[in-house]
Amino acid sequence: MIGYAARRLIQTIPTIFVMSIILFGIMQAIPGGPMAALAFNSHQSYAAKLAIIHRWGLDLPVYLQYFRWIGAMFSGDWQNSFFLNQPVSA
Repeated sequence: MIGYAARRLIQTIPTIFVMSIILFGIMQAIPGGPMAALAFNSHQSYAAKLAIIHRWGLDLPVYLQYFRWIGAMFSGDWQNSFFLNQPVSA
């Protein structure tokens, strides 16, 4: 019984990894990229949009964005909600 539970626990690791790649890929596939989801205010200046891009690391290569994103997910740094401006973990 313990062996079965251990095997199932070990099988969850690749599943979580694949699901994280799928979720990250969906965010990258949004028309306009993740920037469209982050800077939805059309009245923002170009400098403000560039500041958001730099703050969120969207100016980095995709593989570095993924590693930063997955690191933040596992460390519990889920930032703030876009709409409520409150911590997501709350």
